[in-house]
Amino acid sequence: MADYRIISADSHIVEPPDMYTARFDPKLRNRAPHMERRKTPAGREYDAWMLEGRQVGTLGAVMQAGQRFEDPSQIDFLGVWDDVRKGAYDADAMIAENEEDGIWGSVLQPSQGLFWYRVPDSELLNEICRCYNDWIADFCKPHPDRLKGIAMLNVDDPDAGAKELERVAKMGLVGSFIPVAPRPDKPYSSPVYDRFWATAQELKHPLLLHIGTPRDGVPANEFTMDVTELTGAGRSTTDYWVRYSLGSMLFAGVFD
Repeated sequence: MADYRIISADSHIVEPPDMYTARFDPKLRNRAPHMERRKTPAGREYDAWMLEGRQVGTLGAVMQAGQRFEDPSQIDFLGVWDDVRKGAYDADAMIAENEEDGIWGSVLQPSQGLFWYRVPDSELLNEICRCYNDWIADFCKPHPDRLKGIAMLNVDDPDAGAKELERVAKMGLVGSFIPVAPRPDKPYSSPVYDRFWATAQELKHPLLLHIGTPRDGVPANEFTMDVTELTGAGRSTTDYWVRYSLGSMLFAGVFD
């Protein structure tokens, strides 16, 4: 029997506390997302991502991916950085943990990063995406054949998005997220994306749609930046926007 290399196509890193503060453009650094140790009313400590004074995500929400398959009732949205497995943010440790599971390599996606697509300020989102893209490219460098990073792109300005797509492709990232639902004034059926689609095609660079990544202002969408605020309606309809956006592209002739 032939030997097979098993690749995890949907692995997620956990963003370290200094991912953004260490890399942000100085003129925007005071607006960079940062991690803060907080306490519940009962006194329990937990780490949360903060953005301009607002809590936008708790660390516990992204460090228990396997729990939903074992006992979802035990998922705890609170957690501290000290409890994050090293393999979630250290490349050598990730390879070691992969090998323990019989996995040869992984395609890597963000965790908290997915929620940033709800940030209203386009300039701020651009910088968040740039910092993540630089970090994940560096993360993969020690094991370029076994760790493949997925970039994050903001397409509020499709031409600027095309330029960032070209940059991340040169950095070795093998695909890019785009919002599962763009801003209402620029649906994916619009010709303003023509250059963006052409760039992805020329570079043979896959584009990904992930649940929970709509841009700010998408009507009737209850997916927020803070996973602890999700409603039942928001959780149960997240896949709708994947279907809608693909349908919008299909019937607009994007794939012709």
